[in-house]
Amino acid sequence: MKVYEEYLNWAAELRGTTISDENLRQAADAQARLVDQPIRVMREFVTDFVVQADTWTDRLAAGEHVEHQVTVTLELDAEQNAICMAAMRRYATT
Repeated sequence: MKVYEEYLNWAAELRGTTISDENLRQAADAQARLVDQPIRVMREFVTDFVVQADTWTDRLAAGEHVEHQVTVTLELDAEQNAICMAAMRRYATT
């Protein structure tokens, strides 16, 4: 889950950067929030995976065939993306 770690680090770096211009600060904060939804999806995936994996030992011991396939789709929140773009436009026009 290297992507998860990279998203967390990227957002933390944006939030931790000292920016004196208020419009640029708002743009950086909005950019940091862009990864909130993908991070939430990855956390939910891990939680669900652990719940499923916790059953595998008993199921295998009972002779059951265990197969597990997952698809994780990461998307940016359209509303948050619009907020981010508006913040960047405000900064660009100041």
